[in-house]
Amino acid sequence: MSGTIAPVIAFNEIPYVWEVPGEYMEIVPNYQNTGPLPWPARDLIIAQKLTTGSATLATPYPVTRPQDATALFGAGSQAEAMAIAWLAANQAGTPLEVIALADNGTSKASGTFTIGGSWTAPGTPAIEVGAARYYVPAASADTPTTIAAALMAAINADLQAPVVATVAAGVLTVTAKNTGAEGNNINLWVSPAFGDVLPVGMTIAIAAMSAGATNPSIAAAISAIVGNWYTGISMPYQDSSNIALLGAELARRYTAMVRQDGLGFVCLTGTLSQQLSAGSNADRQFIYAPGMTNPRGLPWAIAASLQGVAARELTNDPARQLRGLVLPGILGSRPTDRRIPTEEQQMLVGGVSTLRTTRDGTVTIQKLVSTYTINNQGVIDPAWHEIHDAAVGSRVRHDWRTYVALTYPRAKLADDGTVAAEADQTVVTPNRMAASWASRMMVYERNGWIEGAQVLARQARFVRDPNNRNRLNASQPIKRIGNMQVLAGQMQFQV
Repeated sequence: MSGTIAPVIAFNEIPYVWEVPGEYMEIVPNYQNTGPLPWPARDLIIAQKLTTGSATLATPYPVTRPQDATALFGAGSQAEAMAIAWLAANQAGTPLEVIALADNGTSKASGTFTIGGSWTAPGTPAIEVGAARYYVPAASADTPTTIAAALMAAINADLQAPVVATVAAGVLTVTAKNTGAEGNNINLWVSPAFGDVLPVGMTIAIAAMSAGATNPSIAAAISAIVGNWYTGISMPYQDSSNIALLGAELARRYTAMVRQDGLGFVCLTGTLSQQLSAGSNADRQFIYAPGMTNPRGLPWAIAASLQGVAARELTNDPARQLRGLVLPGILGSRPTDRRIPTEEQQMLVGGVSTLRTTRDGTVTIQKLVSTYTINNQGVIDPAWHEIHDAAVGSRVRHDWRTYVALTYPRAKLADDGTVAAEADQTVVTPNRMAASWASRMMVYERNGWIEGAQVLARQARFVRDPNNRNRLNASQPIKRIGNMQVLAGQMQFQV
C-alpha cells in the first residue's frame, strides 16, 4: 500500500534470492503466547561411600533406584542412605546424581548398649540405631551375653544399617561404617516404639556415639561439577568448613555470569544453642539448614529427603510455601526434644529452618529459611530470607532468558522509532523488549509467582548502551507473591 513500509519477513530456511519454481514453506515456532518454560531441575548429593561400592570418587553418577545406590556406594554408607531417602521423597522424575567421597582418616564413631540384670519372665527387648528398630525374644534362661549376641546378629543382618555391631560379654558395641564427625549423630535408643517394655529385671544402659572425627572436604566434589547445573545440592556435613565451601559455590553459581542457580540442604543437630550458632556461622543466602535435636532418623537422610521434597514442589510452583509437606520415611525427635513456638521463632530469625514432628513421629516441613541473616556491613538483612526469594528469582530469570533466546535469536538492535525497527521483525528496540517483558510479567503473575505485574512492568527500563551499540541494558523489578503463613486476628466481643 502506498505510503507504508513493507515489513521484512525473516526467513530462516528459504534464501531471499531463490528462483527455482515451487512451493516452499518454513515451519517455525512462535513463542509470544507460550506459558512458563520448563525448569531444568536436577539434584546432587555429596556424601561418603564405602570400599564395597563400585563408584569412582569425585564422579557424579545418576541414581534412579535404591539398588543403584547400594551397588555404587556400599550398603549402609552415607551416600546410599541419602540417595534412598531422596528417592522416597521425590517421585516426580527429577534427575538425581550422587558424588562419592572417601573416608578421611580412621576415626569412626562408636557407642554401646550394656545389657545387665536378671529376669525370670520372657519379653522382647528392643533398641534403635539411627532410624532402625531391632528387637529379639528374651527367654527367662537367657543371659545378658545371649541377648547382646542376638541383637548383634539382627543389626548385622540389616545391610543398610549405618553401623557394624560387635559383642563382648553383655556389651553390644555399634561402630559407624563411615569415618567422620557425622557418625556421632547416629542416635541410640532403648524401647523406642510405643508399647516396648523390657523384661522385668533387665537393664540396658547406653553410651552415646562418640569419637568420630575428621569429615572429608567437599572441595574435590565441587571441582568435579564445574559446568554442571544442579538446582539442589545436599550433603551430610555440618562442619563450618564444608558449609562455607558449599555456600560459596552456590553463591558463585547464582551470579549473572554463571546462572547455575542451586539451593543447598544440610541438617543441623545438637542443642538449640548449637544449632543457632551453626546457623549464624553459616550465614549463606542459598543454604537451608533445618535444626533437630536428637532426631530418630539419620541427619543426612533428613537433609536428602528435604531436598527431594523441595525439588518436586518448587519445580511445580517456586512461590508456594512448603509448610505441612511430609518427609516420607523420616522419624523425628521425641516429644522432650521438640521445639516450642518461642524456640522456633529464635531458630527462624537466626537462619535455622524448622521441621515439625507429629504424634506418630512423622516429620513435616514448617518453614524453610536461608542461613543468611546479616550482610557484609553487619546489618540485619531480610533479603534472601525465605526459600521462595531465591526460587522465584531463579525461575523468572531462567524463563525470561530462555524466552528471549527463543523469541529473538540473531536479533539486531536499533533505537526506538527508526525505519529499520518498523520494517524488520528481526530488529529489537528498547520499547519492543519492554513490551515483551510486560507480556511475560503477566505470565508470571497468572502462574502465581509474582504480583503487581502491570505496575512493575511500567517501572522497568530498557536502554541502549551509549558506549556499545550491541548492548541493551535493563532494570526489571519484580515482587514475589506472598504466602499466608500468619493470620493475626483480634476478636472483639460485643458488650
